[in-house]
Amino acid sequence: VVSNVIEENSINLYPNPTNGNITLQVNRALVGKAFEVYDLSGKKVKIARVNEEKTLIDLSPFEKGIYLLRIEGTQKMEKIIVF
Repeated sequence: VVSNVIEENSINLYPNPTNGNITLQVNRALVGKAFEVYDLSGKKVKIARVNEEKTLIDLSPFEKGIYLLRIEGTQKMEKIIVF
């Protein structure tokens, strides 16, 4: 249980808000995990893998709005604002 808390506390997204690319920074334990991005209606709009401790995510084709990101094996949803 403690390791999950550490993993979830080490998820960083920047720049947020963003108008295109966002960097997902995680600890090594999350490298290789899948991540999913959802819109506020709950629709999955992107799925990919965390390929390094700093992974660039291209959100430029997305509509302006708020999205939620979840990494496989974690419960916390991270909010992303696209403007």
